[in-house]
Amino acid sequence: MPPGRLAARRGRSVLVTDHACSVIVGYAASFPHQAQPGTPQELDVTRYLYSFLAAAVSKLSLAQRLADCRTLKAFVPALLALGAPSKTYARKVRKRLLLARKRLHIAITVSKHCPIQLPR
Repeated sequence: MPPGRLAARRGRSVLVTDHACSVIVGYAASFPHQAQPGTPQELDVTRYLYSFLAAAVSKLSLAQRLADCRTLKAFVPALLALGAPSKTYARKVRKRLLLARKRLHIAITVSKHCPIQLPR
């Protein structure tokens, strides 16, 4: 794993750090007692999940704006697969991630054609 990375693609595999994996799996196992909205615990999960999905999308060799859009579109289904209680809940989690992206040091850019736009 490259230094400072939470997830990376190696061939056909997506590798995640032990800590990132434990946070994502812990989040899935905690439902219906998930982390409270806006807490550092929830932001950790969203950051790790975003990094994992971005590494998975990297296989598609898309331009950065398209890759980020694809990652954001995959975020809600991924949360639902992990056990999120509803699409509405998952969308709110994604929105909190987007609002906190600078604080979490996540660079996200999307084209104007992406259905998910970045909040100001």
